[in-house]
Amino acid sequence: MRVHVLNVKYSPNLGDGVIAECLEHAIGQAPGVDHVESCDLAGRTAYGTGLNKSRGTVRTVLSLIPGPLRQLALSVMLELVIRLKLSAHYKQSLSQADAILIGGGQLIADKDLNFPRKINAALKAADNRPKPTAVYGVGVAKSFTKKGLSLFKKAFSGRLAQVRCRDTLSVTRWDSKIGHPSAQKVWDPGFLMSELYPSDKQSTGSKPLIGVGVTHPETLMLHADPDRRIMNEDDWLTFYRNLVLSLLAKGADVELFTNGAFDDQEFAQSILEACTPQVTDGQTIILEPTAATPGELSLKIASFDGLIAHRLHANIVAFSYAVPHVGLGWDSKMQGFFSETERDAFLVKDVDTGDADRVSDLMFSALSQKIDPQKISTIQAEIHKQVVDLIACLKVTSFNDAEPE
Repeated sequence: MRVHVLNVKYSPNLGDGVIAECLEHAIGQAPGVDHVESCDLAGRTAYGTGLNKSRGTVRTVLSLIPGPLRQLALSVMLELVIRLKLSAHYKQSLSQADAILIGGGQLIADKDLNFPRKINAALKAADNRPKPTAVYGVGVAKSFTKKGLSLFKKAFSGRLAQVRCRDTLSVTRWDSKIGHPSAQKVWDPGFLMSELYPSDKQSTGSKPLIGVGVTHPETLMLHADPDRRIMNEDDWLTFYRNLVLSLLAKGADVELFTNGAFDDQEFAQSILEACTPQVTDGQTIILEPTAATPGELSLKIASFDGLIAHRLHANIVAFSYAVPHVGLGWDSKMQGFFSETERDAFLVKDVDTGDADRVSDLMFSALSQKIDPQKISTIQAEIHKQVVDLIACLKVTSFNDAEPE
């Protein structure tokens, strides 16, 4: 059985690659699977391809266009990209599939109608040879536009054998917004990262090394929940600088890192430059080059004694390696993960410029409360069972070629 996964594996945000590689790993171990591969919805075929360095410029240009015209421009551009490039990419990639997964990540979301249009086009391209399809390990957004919801329902109508979401909030949202088939909860595939890339880390430093994950404020503002207040760039720079200095003053070394996006790395450099004049002898703050692959990012995270980050999969990877971590809240997927792992006490839901000491104190508190390795092993075993059940379901499912709603 050949299983092909629709995702954004080669996104500049290596967290998406974490999900894809872990899901491929689990599917590949399931009985009866001969081949598994990902089809990147943006048409990328390797890490480091597609928009990254130019993303900030594109966003800046688009931000200058008035709202309604911006939406129209994006819609026209996306339709052209799908017609001229992506449809052929989808058709070629999915032509040999025996089953299709829409797998992992916040794919059931319709910012600028990006995923509704791409998923619709990909599944349409696969219709030359109908095949069982499922949604697995995904996050579901809090709200949808009327058009986005319509496109999702059209794409999924009469097609899905199974729907499995990565947290309880996403299950509830799927059932209330799309509804058929009803969803069940599974663990995010990213919990398998320590199994896929084992680490033999042995801490030898006299001070704890804290990894501070940096996300550019524009990304937070673009993708945060609609009711979430996000600080501007200057305020975030102040917060990060004060957080780093607070960690240093309390006896930690600090490494700034990112999940791979170029604008995140640029912002991390700004933070380093803001901190350096105030760093005293005996204190260490570094910024390493951007990781090139999910494995490289994950082993970097595994080398930390503690982690503070906005990015969901930086936190999931940290948990997988039993690295104590503190989450900086900005959307409900972070809330879902911290609730599911019973770590709500280590999620700072609304960060302000004056919260640096509070966050650093929470980090040191987390360092004193180790993550239970048995809990990690239990979650990983459950993921493998969930994926085996998924593959078994797809094997006995016939594609129902129903008319779209």
